[in-house]
Amino acid sequence: MTLILNIGATVFAATDNDLSTIKLTENSILMKIDDEVGILTVDETARSAKFTVEVGGEVDGYFNIDKVNNTIYSSYTGKTILIPEFESNIVVRPQAVGDIVDTTVTKITYADICDLVTEITDNLALAAIIAGLVAYGMGVTLAAGAILTFIGLIPGAWGEIRDGIEGGSASHGIKVVVDTVEIQKHQGGKIVKGYKYEVSSVSLY
Repeated sequence: MTLILNIGATVFAATDNDLSTIKLTENSILMKIDDEVGILTVDETARSAKFTVEVGGEVDGYFNIDKVNNTIYSSYTGKTILIPEFESNIVVRPQAVGDIVDTTVTKITYADICDLVTEITDNLALAAIIAGLVAYGMGVTLAAGAILTFIGLIPGAWGEIRDGIEGGSASHGIKVVVDTVEIQKHQGGKIVKGYKYEVSSVSLY
């Protein structure tokens, strides 16, 4: 099976507190939130995934996911925590080429994030850790980078997310709905079946 990663890209917009993204390479995304601009790079192996945020050409900080021990380290707080089991539901749809095969709903509480960022952590780092946690919950990495664009569409999201993290609520957080779409790709004279991820919605609950 060929896994085709679909990372959304938008043109930078002038709207305050919105997140705009542009895909640079297969493992890096240019991000802009208000007046903050930086690059999110993901380096992944079978055993780990590192999300690095660069601002002004220098490393601002990073999050390192250990897939073997199910932990994540934050350079912003210096803490290593066990990755919580997110509430995730998969709804299987009738399978047909070009149709949605299944839908995954992942919920991340503010309590899940509060040990990984600080009150002064910038919004770019906050976006990176949200992407990393959603990706890990889905069992993928780069595909979840698409959520970055959609988070920017939630009115007032960043302020509300920061308030929620500060309160450490275990009852509220971020809800991400991702569809898996089956597609066909011509390769070497053959038709290869594959899948791509499409984020249908991101909301706060």
